Amino acid sequence: MRELLKDNPNLYMSLKIVGRGQEKTRPDKNGKIKPEWKDLISEFPNRFVVGSDQFYSVPGTRRIGPPSTELTWELVNQLPSDVASKVVCDNTRTIYRLK
Repeated sequence: MRELLKDNPNLYMSLKIVGRGQEKTRPDKNGKIKPEWKDLISEFPNRFVVGSDQFYSVPGTRRIGPPSTELTWELVNQLPSDVASKVVCDNTRTIYRLK
């Protein structure tokens, strides 16, 4: 991924954490982000955004899809605060040219 990000300045990545994600990229069994991913996100802080794909419905009805919001926040909270701010908010504003 590092090479792709270096070679393609218009490439962005979305961080979506679900319990059954790919073994190589998901956090460890204790919920800790792998050091190589933390380093990559910190090296390219303007190129990552978060996406939880969490669906909400009427209370008491069946939840659609696996829960991911809590797992996503657990990952974000492990990033340095300046990087987390970019990943959670600033990068989306930049990509979509929001005010």
